Amino acid sequence: MGLVLDSVLPQHMLRLVCSGLKAGMGAAVEFAWCLHYIICRHEDNVVLLALGAVPALTSLLLDLASQIPQDAPEGLELLVCPVLRCVSNLLAQTGCQGQDGRLLVALFLILQCFLQQHPFLIQECLWLLNNLTADDPFFCSALLSLDLLPALLQLLTCSQMATVLVLTVLCNIAEKGVLQCQRLLQQPLLPRLLPLLTLPDAEAVGQCLELLHLLFLYCPEAAADFTRQGGHQALEQHQSIPELQKRAQALLDVVRQPPGAPSACQATLAAFS
Repeated sequence: MGLVLDSVLPQHMLRLVCSGLKAGMGAAVEFAWCLHYIICRHEDNVVLLALGAVPALTSLLLDLASQIPQDAPEGLELLVCPVLRCVSNLLAQTGCQGQDGRLLVALFLILQCFLQQHPFLIQECLWLLNNLTADDPFFCSALLSLDLLPALLQLLTCSQMATVLVLTVLCNIAEKGVLQCQRLLQQPLLPRLLPLLTLPDAEAVGQCLELLHLLFLYCPEAAADFTRQGGHQALEQHQSIPELQKRAQALLDVVRQPPGAPSACQATLAAFS
């Protein structure tokens, strides 16, 4: 692998991938997977970063999205998948994303195009969306300002993994503070979360509890709304599940407060740390 990275091969692979729509889809797909495997094998992809892999592959995603749906060539999803993984893994390793809101629009165009026929791409897009929004206020704000939140919420029930990833992205947004939580609650979000608390998947429920914690922390009035919608009953059913009971109980302590009582949201921090 070291010999490959020290050669001119990475440069040529990146060029062939990024010219895939012109030079030939088959070769671009194969080299995209090669880049993916190289990136996965290294925690520090200095060579690819120096070659401008992140902006080059981001531009490719923008170009691919622009082909959707009118001129999308057959097999486009086979190229989109490894390119999404390459960008996602590079961002996860380096945090070197550029601040280009067009990438968010491209992701949702790709999702819209392939949602029905190629649902496996939902997970790939959501992984990248998670890596973009994690610890990055720009992409969290851009997702809201571009009015992409309704499209994101539609993916909540696509699959078990999609549910967890969408909730994770929502947590990334909610972590940014009061204004972001207020925007989430305007959707409205709470009625969409209630059915998720009845799922048999502990990971999805746990992520839902984390989101509720953040919403109650930054917008205490949300706890009262949640109670009026019967949310406390949904929380009570998780008191006997070991991996969820502490967090469920902490949220119950918040929603059971009498009106006008000092907020106990800060007291829930220990249960969610």
